[in-house]
Amino acid sequence: MNKVRIAVAGAGLIGKRHVEEIDASDSAVLASIVDPGPAGPELAEKYGVPLYPSLTELFSKDKPDGIILATPNQMHVDGGLECVAAGVPVIVEKPIGVSPVDPSTSASSSVTVPVGSSLTPRSLQFNVSARGSGPLMLASVQ
Repeated sequence: MNKVRIAVAGAGLIGKRHVEEIDASDSAVLASIVDPGPAGPELAEKYGVPLYPSLTELFSKDKPDGIILATPNQMHVDGGLECVAAGVPVIVEKPIGVSPVDPSTSASSSVTVPVGSSLTPRSLQFNVSARGSGPLMLASVQ
């Protein structure tokens, strides 16, 4: 069985915890670390994986099977939308964002975004609406 290749964006406390879980997993392997800060190189070297300073740089060179966004809260929406635009499934650490999403800046697609809570994701299904239909709202929780 092929292991799922997961990249972790964010090399802080929460990101490191996700990396540890991936490293201990029988079904997943750490594909890379995405972090422009000083913690990134140390974490990438410790686990022997590539380091990228941004999601843009990662997606220009690799397409992992999934991404865990453990970046600062104010980066969650932009990072999540960048992953969706790249066609890569994403787990977004909570909170998904720090303010309502402006639908005029959102990509239009139907996506599944698991939201991590103590490393126990719950799958949230919703439509990222195109333009002018109000703030992004949850449609259903599974």
